Amino acid sequence: MLLGGVGAGCLIAAGAVTLSMATSSHEDWQDVGHPTAASIVAIPTCSDQTIAAEVSSALSGSTESTANSVLLSPSEATKMGLRESQIAAQTAAWNRLSTHDRAFQLCLGAEQEQFAR
Repeated sequence: MLLGGVGAGCLIAAGAVTLSMATSSHEDWQDVGHPTAASIVAIPTCSDQTIAAEVSSALSGSTESTANSVLLSPSEATKMGLRESQIAAQTAAWNRLSTHDRAFQLCLGAEQEQFAR
């Protein structure tokens, strides 16, 4: 079982966001607006404007999917106290990400954490 979004089979909560395999409609959620690239780039982890724009675009959709879900980093998996086998699987999934995809995931996670506050 892999924990996360990009190319993973199963999703897990990372920070304040709980995600699932199925996509879900936001129609019944209160619309609080979507973060803009300008607001995202203000987050230190999201200083790259291209990445910030991609995160903003991913979050502007009306469904949750692997394209806009946070992949739990190995350090977060460790902090959560997951089993060693889960941490190893998560580390392998994280290491398969490109540098760009890791930056996207770190920015997306930081934005989600910021939103939860």
